[in-house]
Amino acid sequence: MSQLSKKVVLLLVEGDCEETLLFKRLQELFRQHDIRFGVEHGDMLYNIKNQRKSAKSIVGEKIKDFLKTYKLKESDLLSVLHLVDIDGIFLSNDRIVVDSGILQQTVYEREKILVKNEKQKERIQARNEKRGSRMKEMCRTRTILPAKIHYQMYFFSGNLEHVLFDELNPEQDEKITAIEDFMDQLDGPIEQYLQLFMSLPDLEEKEYKELYELTWGTVIDNESEILRLTNVPLLFTFIDLELKESSS
Repeated sequence: MSQLSKKVVLLLVEGDCEETLLFKRLQELFRQHDIRFGVEHGDMLYNIKNQRKSAKSIVGEKIKDFLKTYKLKESDLLSVLHLVDIDGIFLSNDRIVVDSGILQQTVYEREKILVKNEKQKERIQARNEKRGSRMKEMCRTRTILPAKIHYQMYFFSGNLEHVLFDELNPEQDEKITAIEDFMDQLDGPIEQYLQLFMSLPDLEEKEYKELYELTWGTVIDNESEILRLTNVPLLFTFIDLELKESSS
């Protein structure tokens, strides 16, 4: 990549839905950058192969895989932005409830997670503990890789569909179509719509750093319910700040 080429803004996401929701708008707003998505098709922070690794090393390896695939160097990256679903992982253990009558292994409700049996309850408790610890590590992380690339993590709580449609248990084979239909009907930019679910007072009086920390604190500290929240609008703010910094 030549010095005159665009710097890459890499978005690490769990599935195609996030790319469907955000790519066109990000490309439209930030033409000075090369917006790329690295789709994991799963949760990199809770993978059986990664149980002994730190969160930062897991994310770093995924970025290196991306760079190798596209024949890029660390210096080609402007920033890495990581999007995750919270999936109720910060609920207290007493809100993971066995209900043998449910059809799926796990069903999410606003104030609890229903599981089919005791074995699944143990799995969800272990998942919540590991993912929760790793998310806390990564939401405090500011740079990644030896090149000290700027890094930030953003969330949908409980998931993307929860924020868009108030649906905690979306049908997997209908997710992309639902988001495409939503985007076709949306009157206004997606970041403006998502701003409705920041749910913090006096947003206009706070700087980016404070907003980022407040949004994460809100979702981490709430052990009693899965709030319909996201801080993804701050992703747009961060890229804009990076753009201004790189051009100054």
